[in-house]
Amino acid sequence: MKEYFEIAHQLYHVQGFAKGKEHMYFSFTDTMVKTTMEGTIRCQVEVEGGHLGDCDYYDGKIYASYGAYPKNGEAVEWSDFEVWVFDEKDLHLIERIPLTKCREYIFDPDDVRGFRGVDGTTIAPDPVTGEPKIFTAALLKGEERFGSLILQFGMDGSFERDHYIPIANTNLGFQNLDYCWETGEFWTTTYLADKPFQPKESLFCLSGDLKTVREKYCYYSGTGFEALPDGKFYGSIQLGLNGNRACIAYHGDRELVSRHVRTGTKTEFELALIKDITGDPIEGNSYHGLPVGT
Repeated sequence: MKEYFEIAHQLYHVQGFAKGKEHMYFSFTDTMVKTTMEGTIRCQVEVEGGHLGDCDYYDGKIYASYGAYPKNGEAVEWSDFEVWVFDEKDLHLIERIPLTKCREYIFDPDDVRGFRGVDGTTIAPDPVTGEPKIFTAALLKGEERFGSLILQFGMDGSFERDHYIPIANTNLGFQNLDYCWETGEFWTTTYLADKPFQPKESLFCLSGDLKTVREKYCYYSGTGFEALPDGKFYGSIQLGLNGNRACIAYHGDRELVSRHVRTGTKTEFELALIKDITGDPIEGNSYHGLPVGT
C-alpha cells in the first residue's frame, strides 16, 4: 500500500472518501470514484441534478449524503436531502434513501438548529442497541447560537434523534464524519473557522455515544478523513480549482498530526504537509501545476 496517492482530472470539489475491503471510494461533488489502494481508477460514475457529500463504506455498499433540488435556484442551497447507496463493484446506484426530516428542518421558519443541509456521513452502531444506523452531520448557519449537530436515522432513512455535540458552531458544520469500529469512536473534520466564535481546532475525536469530545487538533483535513485502528487515518489535501480538481489521499498517524500543528494559513499548512508526505520539493503555492490551499 502506498503512503499517498493522487486522484486527478475531476471537475469539482472532493467531498470525502472511504476505505473498502480492497478499494478506496471517493465522493466528488458530481462523481463517485472507485480506486485501487494505490490510486488507480477502476470505475467512475457521474451524479446529476444535485450535490454529493461525504461517503462511507459499509457491508459492500457506499453510502453518500446528497443535496437535491436547488433552493430558490441557487446551487449552494438545497431543498431536499437523501443518502445515495452505491454498489461496491461497479458503483451502480442501488437505492436513494430519503431523509424526510431534513426537508422539514430546511423549510421550518421556526427552526432553532440553524439547519442548512447535511454532509459528513457514516454508518455506526446505535449507542444503546448496537444496531447499525445512518449518522449524518448537519450543515449549519454561521451564527454563534447554533451549535454542532449530528442526526441519527434508521437504515431506511426514518428519523430517530438529534445528537447535540459539545463543540461550538463551526464553518458549515462537520464536513466529514467517520466511525472506527475497532475503537468505537467517531472522528469528524471541519473547514477552518471564519468567525471569531468558532473553534480553532478542525479535527475532533468523539466518544461512541457522541456526548464527549475526547481529542481535538489544530490540523486540517476538511475534504476527506477515514479513521483506521491504532490512531492511524487517511487524510486529504485538495488541489486545483473547479474545472480541474485533484485530491491527495495520504496515510497518517498522531505523530504526523503532532508535526503539523496548523498555525498559519491553510495554504502554508498544506504546502508543508505535501512536502513532508511526498518528499517532493515545493516551489510557489502549487503542486503538479495545481494551486494548493483552494
